[in-house]
Amino acid sequence: MDERIEKALRALAGTARGPFRPVAYGLDSHEPGRLLRELGFLPNEGEPDPRLVIIEEGLPYAAAVDRPRFKEEILSRLQAKVRHDSGHKESPPSIQGRGAPARAREKLAELSSVLPELLKTIDRTLSGIPQEEDAGGESSAPPPGAEASECPNPPAPEDLDLTPILLVRKFEDLGSDAEAAAQTIGRIIVTGTHLVVHEDGLDTRTREGRALTRHTLRLGTLKATRSRERAVADLARRREGLQVYGPIPFGFLKNGRELRPVPDQLETVRRIRELTGLSQTPVTIAVTLNREKRLWKDGTRWTWRRVSHVLKNPIYDKVLSEAVR
Repeated sequence: MDERIEKALRALAGTARGPFRPVAYGLDSHEPGRLLRELGFLPNEGEPDPRLVIIEEGLPYAAAVDRPRFKEEILSRLQAKVRHDSGHKESPPSIQGRGAPARAREKLAELSSVLPELLKTIDRTLSGIPQEEDAGGESSAPPPGAEASECPNPPAPEDLDLTPILLVRKFEDLGSDAEAAAQTIGRIIVTGTHLVVHEDGLDTRTREGRALTRHTLRLGTLKATRSRERAVADLARRREGLQVYGPIPFGFLKNGRELRPVPDQLETVRRIRELTGLSQTPVTIAVTLNREKRLWKDGTRWTWRRVSHVLKNPIYDKVLSEAVR
């Protein structure tokens, strides 16, 4: 699995308890009210803001990441949160220059002096004792170096500090097949967003849900890999048999489903390979072909890009070798 996604899944385990900022997403077969009723709302989180129930119209066979509303109203927000979070992670400046070892020891001593008080503060917080007063009734000041605040737990900005969670009804809302759904799930996970697929039992807040996410992504990747391998093999087979496999390459004409060689154009291909053997670049080869009054298949002049396409296409190997015999 992609290392980024695996790292993101591990990070999600640390935010499994929320609080969450829920967003619901579905295709146009579901009205916002009906979608909310089917998905339910998260315990202790309240009902999602109706403005954050995104209903996509049409495009059921495309991956969600390719649908306009998903990209603009969900994915762009999630990516903006990732950029915001990463922008606040600054590494402390390193201690360099003359006297660096001594200054480093002073810094370590300063940190060591505040550590006991800091640990006491953490213990009091975890045990529920108010910050202002510990069990002995003594007032506790904040540890040295800590900034004073009138509110020990200041409210966090809603859009930035709450963990986003995306609610969808079923996998088909994310894509029409395993590859498309996995592509969308991967994009969601790497933004630090939890995902709940209601009907299919996927919930990244649970260990089982994260395991199911891994399996889903693995199956989607496997399907995509096999599809590419089949496409490449089919392309090679068609090319080897001189069958139509896409745009008609230079040197051939279409004859039904077959490719028929054009001798004059294949002679130009030989010339291109000959000039390549003389260490000429596609630019200089194009200039030479135009000087020799050789034309592209539509009667226009040669360009370096057209020369590059001819040089990269292996379809000429078999045809030219058979012509030599």
